[in-house]
Amino acid sequence: MPIERFNTPDLRISPGFPAASVAPAGRIVFINGQVSRDRDGVLVGAGDHVAQARQAFLNLRHALTAAGATGRDVVQYRITVTGDAQALVGPIMSTVHDIFVDDPIEAPSIFVGATLLGRAEYLVEIEAVASLG
Repeated sequence: MPIERFNTPDLRISPGFPAASVAPAGRIVFINGQVSRDRDGVLVGAGDHVAQARQAFLNLRHALTAAGATGRDVVQYRITVTGDAQALVGPIMSTVHDIFVDDPIEAPSIFVGATLLGRAEYLVEIEAVASLG
């Protein structure tokens, strides 16, 4: 049974961002906060929110693949940024579409501004929940 995504006329409809997702019973994958470190632990995009978001989404894709999931299996995800979160929404959300062009994430999302992430050099962190039905 596939993930059921839906909107309701009682809420504002945002294409690509359903109001809710219902995951079938099965295995649930929780992806911890992905930051902009590459496989060797090197920080990618120091001082650049969009470059860090790109690497964090690449890391999310790698984690999903390792779990046997794709972007289509994501039930919900959260993006946390430092700095002017409102100004960063558009540029950062375009990176998710670039990274997951072949298996788009169409799930409820949360975009949060924070004062500080785990380390001062981290500007973006992305976590997700996926269902393997």
